Amino acid sequence: MKLHRLLIALFFLQSVVKQTDNDLQTQMRIGEAEAQDIIFNRHTRIFSTMNQTMQGIMDKAISDNAYYPQELDANLQAAMVIMDYHTGQVKALSGRDKDYTGVNPATDLLRQPGSTFQILAGYAPAMDMGLINADSTVVDEPFSIDGLQVNNWWGNTYKGEMTIRPGRRPAGQCNCVKSDTGATRYTLRSQKLRS
Repeated sequence: MKLHRLLIALFFLQSVVKQTDNDLQTQMRIGEAEAQDIIFNRHTRIFSTMNQTMQGIMDKAISDNAYYPQELDANLQAAMVIMDYHTGQVKALSGRDKDYTGVNPATDLLRQPGSTFQILAGYAPAMDMGLINADSTVVDEPFSIDGLQVNNWWGNTYKGEMTIRPGRRPAGQCNCVKSDTGATRYTLRSQKLRS
């Protein structure tokens, strides 16, 4: 692998070496120094699941400043992972850390998932059940469920009627919770009817 390819895949390779080090210590019952000697000094060949094409595309995208809002701090960190959902193999892994500290942003840092889970936990189940689609209309308005008031992250202001598609940008909690609540109630009603 050429040096520039090695540098591009730095975070993936760092992760592979760390996992190999841990595996050697566990399986061979050896210490860290001996495991690292095996990896770095004994011409050890390590095979990984990396897809070099995917890795190259991911690294190019994550290092392109055009994908990041200009008004945000230049020290913005990011991480991405592509997995084969059939096998669980990691095909590409990348991170952005302006001041590289040895910490892999894709594997070593714990971060809040933010609004990512709104799509996965709120909108997707309702879409799977055919209750909504991207053009469905939901009213962004004060909303409570079982006595708990749901607010948007930006405060107690609401945007009124909107489709699900723009409801994800900016991500309002009210629309997401309404979608998830509808899917949950639909599921509970279906289970009651079947029993």
